[in-house]
Amino acid sequence: MPQTSDDLISEETKNKLLNLLDLHIKKSGFHDKIVQKMEALEVNENVNIEALYKEIYDFMTANMPEEVQDAFFEDVRRIMGNERKHDML
Repeated sequence: MPQTSDDLISEETKNKLLNLLDLHIKKSGFHDKIVQKMEALEVNENVNIEALYKEIYDFMTANMPEEVQDAFFEDVRRIMGNERKHDML
């Protein structure tokens, strides 16, 4: 059975990375842009939640500042490298 990313990354590491990503997004001001986008969307009982989620996800993916991406990927390299070193001991 092939391994998935869930098998390779501990829950603790996932939480660390998500917290760091959140921090980078907030520090860059991108968080405010996401909130503005969400507030601009019209939500009512007839709205397709999956389409709404996809629109927000697409916005985030297309507009994520490069400095946020770079900082987050540096965190991934650092944390995953530390985890590998720990596993080898």
